[in-house]
Amino acid sequence: MTDIIARTLSHAPVDTTFIAGRWHPSRASLGGIWTEARVWASSLVTPENKDIRKFLIFSRARSGSTLLTQLLNAHPDVRCGRELMSRRVLFPGRYFHNLARKSPTSAYGAKLLSYQMVQVQKLRNPVGFLDTLSQDGFQFIHLERQTFSQTLSLAMAQTSRVYHQKDSAGTEGGKKGWTPQATQPAARTPVTLDIDDFIRRLEWSDMLLEYERHCLRDFPHLKISYETDLLDQTRHQAAADQVFDWIGMPSAPVSGGLRKILPSDPAQVIANYDDLVQRVAQRGLEHLLPA
Repeated sequence: MTDIIARTLSHAPVDTTFIAGRWHPSRASLGGIWTEARVWASSLVTPENKDIRKFLIFSRARSGSTLLTQLLNAHPDVRCGRELMSRRVLFPGRYFHNLARKSPTSAYGAKLLSYQMVQVQKLRNPVGFLDTLSQDGFQFIHLERQTFSQTLSLAMAQTSRVYHQKDSAGTEGGKKGWTPQATQPAARTPVTLDIDDFIRRLEWSDMLLEYERHCLRDFPHLKISYETDLLDQTRHQAAADQVFDWIGMPSAPVSGGLRKILPSDPAQVIANYDDLVQRVAQRGLEHLLPA
């Protein structure tokens, strides 16, 4: 086991109250195993789609994976599912395979968040797991977001309990006829963040990004940047086309129905933002601050 894998597996709980200080609540749930069993049973009676193209979006939480999924699902012959490892499963490689084999579309994908591999599934050999998927034909897409912004977005979402906002018309992403609007996030009362807690989250997020890069380093993968490819709505079609080309699918018009929650200047919604930035720098993490 490499150093980064060992460090992430042994890291103290962050963001979630662990059961008895040891188990992530989603790991203790039997719901994932039940769903896995139903998918397996369904795969036995469903004809296999042997020509299907398979892909996996690998990222941290709050990195734009929901938006990217919506964009890809706008393609009439692509199905990108939810997070498949949000609850513990027994045979994750076989679970992914069974879901893909019964998809009626030409391409099937899913999301995988790195914390789920570490805290929920506790994979001791994540590279081996990804190799199993690669051998099964899955192609990898690594979605990255600048760590400070990603951590800030997660902290604010968990504080406000608001994780996504739809477009101004109230429609959902991927539906026909929606035109992206250049709307600004709704005004909100500034909140004061716990700076020590934020720094713990920031260090954890930085570790997860290192973990992701380590796991993918020996596999061909497409890198998508939240800042470069998803933040600007005018780049959404180009971002989706990168993925379609990567998995061998023709282009199709796309749109997403989510809009940015935080304003461009986070000081507008975080009362102690200047103190937070100062403490991050004092901690020796100034390299994680946005340019």
